[in-house]
Amino acid sequence: MKNLSLTLTDTIKTIGILTAATLLSMGLRALEIGDPNVIMVYILSVLIISLVTRGYVYGVVASALCVLLFNFFFTYPYYTFHAIQRHYPITFAIMLVVAFLTSTLTIRAQNQLVESEKEKMRSNLLRAISHDLRTPLTGILGASSTLLEHVDSLDKQTQQQLLSNIKEDSQWLIRMVENLLSVTRIKEETMNVTKTPEAAEEIVAEAVHRIRIRFPEQKIRVRVPDELLMVPMDGILIEQVLINLIENAIKHSPENTDIEVTLKKQKSNAVFEVIDSGTGIVKQDFPYLFASYVPSGKRSADATRGMGIGLSICMSIIKAHHGTMEAANNETGGAVFQFTLPLEGKEIEQ
Repeated sequence: MKNLSLTLTDTIKTIGILTAATLLSMGLRALEIGDPNVIMVYILSVLIISLVTRGYVYGVVASALCVLLFNFFFTYPYYTFHAIQRHYPITFAIMLVVAFLTSTLTIRAQNQLVESEKEKMRSNLLRAISHDLRTPLTGILGASSTLLEHVDSLDKQTQQQLLSNIKEDSQWLIRMVENLLSVTRIKEETMNVTKTPEAAEEIVAEAVHRIRIRFPEQKIRVRVPDELLMVPMDGILIEQVLINLIENAIKHSPENTDIEVTLKKQKSNAVFEVIDSGTGIVKQDFPYLFASYVPSGKRSADATRGMGIGLSICMSIIKAHHGTMEAANNETGGAVFQFTLPLEGKEIEQ
């Protein structure tokens, strides 16, 4: 259904651009401006069509249609496909070749840009992963080495603390792997996910349940609407987003403070919020909050929130669902992370 909608949209764009090019060319003819300028208008229309549609088909079809439109409207006898002048077939052939090459080169340049952007994202992701993995692995290695080398001389309390550190770092690594596995569920070519209608309240409940297993002492308040919200989504991915956001809130909140998770309906959208009572977000860090890699010198001195791949993966997942995600400081202290998903497969209403 979605592919059909995109095809219809691209078809309408193609027809609209060719119609505009024809009307503009008629205006040029009325001003007694020569055929070469009309040809350039049509070639420009092919370039625009190649930029705003997907794949090669529309550019190729537009190239052929441009020749036919030029023949029909701008060669004598007008409003027929009969060309009586000897040089017209050569003109048509050259016009078709130029339009086709323009379309092909434009689409090829677009594809190269996309590949370049993907390569940049991969590079940043690998850089972020190597940075984030180094800290827990170093901690595990150091704690385990200390236990093995000094097991007889360490008191029980120190041993327990080292084992606790190893457990905590190991859990962190497991969550990192879960995040990376979540990314593999997103189709690389289209940045789309397979969505099925899910009860949003159940996804929230499952995420909070998993968090309470990991953080049994943490206070979490949940607010959901009375009505059942069925949202097209990949339930596993959205659950992972909520887990990441709640863990992020716990990490940046004082002990014995509440984390609030809310779900509400807003127009034709489902809105999820995770609210904490921490120190909030430093203004300097907002542009890089959801970035997998922060350029050197761009982070603030006390920046910790959002660095690494957790929030960047959340953003990728929400974008793949055609949703929106943002963060803000809470007026009463702390931060609010909000993401919005369209209901019933509709586009996000702003």
